[in-house]
Amino acid sequence: MAKSNTKSKAPAAETAATPTPAPATSAPVQYRENPRTNEKIDEWIKRNPDQFKFFNEMPHERAVRKLILNEIDKYERREKAKSYRQQEGSGQDTAPRHDHSQSNSGGMRVR
Repeated sequence: MAKSNTKSKAPAAETAATPTPAPATSAPVQYRENPRTNEKIDEWIKRNPDQFKFFNEMPHERAVRKLILNEIDKYERREKAKSYRQQEGSGQDTAPRHDHSQSNSGGMRVR
């Protein structure tokens, strides 16, 4: 008895890099296109032709590793921000703050 694909379709708002579910055959994966994403990429390429050339000529293995490093950095930034928000919510100060309550009011000089 053949298995049926019971996965639901992904939402339409996903980016152009999201593959559609692969069929049971050896056909290549089809990626959905997002016109707004493609427009952003095309504009970036027009503004940064030298950087595009650098990325375009990068060996596949190196480009994949660079993409993975970007994902790791994004995850680490998200975790650091989450940790900071948790510290802020618990009342812990991450840096000393200046208390301006003892300065003269309104920035006026006292004679």
